[in-house]
Formats: sequence, structure tokens, C-alpha cells
Amino acid sequence: MQFSKALIVAALALPGTLLAQGEIVPTSGPNDASKWFGWIEGNGSAAVTTTAPRAGFGGVGNGSLEMSVSGAMDDWAFWYRLASGGDFSDGRMLGHSFGSITSLTSLSFDWWRAQDLFSHSTVNPGNIPNSSPVVDWPYKTPVLRLLLAETIPGGSADAASQTVVSELVWEGYFNCADGSGGVRTCAAGDTPTSLGMWNSATGMQDHNFWYYRAPVTPSVGEYFVGENCALQPSDVWEGIAVASTIDNLFGSAGCFNHSASVIGIGVGLGSQWPRAYHGFVDNVRMSFDDNLVLDANFDFVATVPEPGSAALLVVGLGALGLAARRRRQR
Repeated sequence: MQFSKALIVAALALPGTLLAQGEIVPTSGPNDASKWFGWIEGNGSAAVTTTAPRAGFGGVGNGSLEMSVSGAMDDWAFWYRLASGGDFSDGRMLGHSFGSITSLTSLSFDWWRAQDLFSHSTVNPGNIPNSSPVVDWPYKTPVLRLLLAETIPGGSADAASQTVVSELVWEGYFNCADGSGGVRTCAAGDTPTSLGMWNSATGMQDHNFWYYRAPVTPSVGEYFVGENCALQPSDVWEGIAVASTIDNLFGSAGCFNHSASVIGIGVGLGSQWPRAYHGFVDNVRMSFDDNLVLDANFDFVATVPEPGSAALLVVGLGALGLAARRRRQR
């Protein structure tokens, strides 16, 4: 009986891989198997590492998605996951959806921004589009993007509709607390972004996103509803980004008179950063109608137990059965 007890204890002490929850994106990703793929511009980089591990979410050898850019204004580093399981060249991209944007009931991810010499600088380094001395980089965070497929009606009853791709982009800069529970764009005097620590962005479905869609050619008629819409037609036609909540953009009283489906999600570092920028992301979660459709964490994990561990598990389970059998015989 002592031998059986030892085996039972050994079986219960197997690596946490067997208990990991959600979708594990291993260090070998992004790839076809993980269904994530990279989109790196300029001198950006993105890889799963243990530099700043997000512990406590299962797996063995906790890690996170580590990203950096060189500081050129067009640098960015992202990993994407499409509902089709493909990439941007995949013809199935527009035909697959995680769910309707109006059914998005929860959205969250964890992020970490590394500290550097210019992290909280409010001095304009020059030669960048924003000439104001108070700039947005004290409030920059890693970025989350939702890719949308939008059906835009034609300009007349007999005109064909169009399906186009657009984006909703979350950045901490657009979500500073205003003291009453709402969100607004950060401004001078706001608390800068927390550095060198893990932060959780939760309840993002109610946060501000900036909306971007390249102009549709040719123009397809009336695109907006409501007199108090935060966006003007020229903003979208010219591809100008304006921040607003998802409900204000696509809800029952929103700006648009068309449907939008979420066809993809991306996490990473954006552009428009004049200095080298370093950050981490983990635990990306998204629900529609309260059903969790994506629960991904970036880890070093062995999704299949090592042969020795598997054998030990079999022996341990056998020991459990033997112990139970002996108790019944007594």
C-alpha cells in the first residue's frame, strides 16, 4: 500500500501542462498550427519569450508575447488571429466571423510596457507629425486591434452593397479616466502609463477605440445616421482616425447604418513612436453573447506530455484503481 500511495502522489505532481486552460500559443508560433500569424513592419520584432512572464495562467515555463520596434514612425509588430484560421491573403477571410460587433460582451488582454529613457517624456523630439510639446507617448500602451468586415449598402435601392475591411484599435492613450467612470483621450496632467509591470485591460467593449477604414471607391451613398454622430463623413472617407466607443459607432444609436462582423483580432505595438519601444502582451480573451470564443495565452508549453510523464500518469492512474479495488475487497 505504501508503494501505491507513492505512485498516486507522483501522478498528481505532473507538470501543469495537463491543467492549462484556454488556447496555448506556443513559442514556435505564430504558424498554421497556432492559427496566429505575424505582421511586422520596419524593424519590429515579436516572439514568445520568458523575459516578462505572465505567471498564474497554467502551462509550464510561463511566457508572454514580447515585441519591440526601433522607433521609426512606421514601425509596428503584431500577431493576428483570424476567424478563418488563415492570413490576410486567405480568400476565406471575409467569409468567417467570430461574431457581430454588436454582440461583443467582453474583451480583455494583459499588457506590460518596458521603461526606457523616453517613456514619459513630454518633449517633442522634432520631425514628427505632432508639433505640440505635450505628446501621446507618456500614455502609450501595447495595442489591440479588431478587424471588421462591414457590409455597406449601395447608394440606391438597386445598387449593390460592398463588403470592406476596417479596424477598431484600442490604445491606452484614448482611455484615460475622466473621474466619472467614463473614458476620454489622455491630456497633460493625467497619470502616465504604468511601466515595468503587468496591467489588465478589461471591459474593453465599453472603452474608446479609434476607427479606421480606407475610403471606399466609388462612394456608396448615405453611410451615417443620427445628428449627433461623433464622426463626420469626410473623416472616414479620408481615413482619419477618431476615437469613440463601440456602442456609439455600431450600436442601436450609433453612427453607422450597416452591420459589422469581427473577423480577426491582433495584439502588438503600433506605429507613430519616435523612440525605440518595448512591450509585452498575454491572455487575450473575447466573448460574444457571453460565450467565450477566444482565450489565448502565450507560453512555453509542452502540449503533449513527455513519454516518461505519460507513463507515470498511466502508472499513477493504475495505482488509484488498485487502491480503490483493495478498499472494495475489504
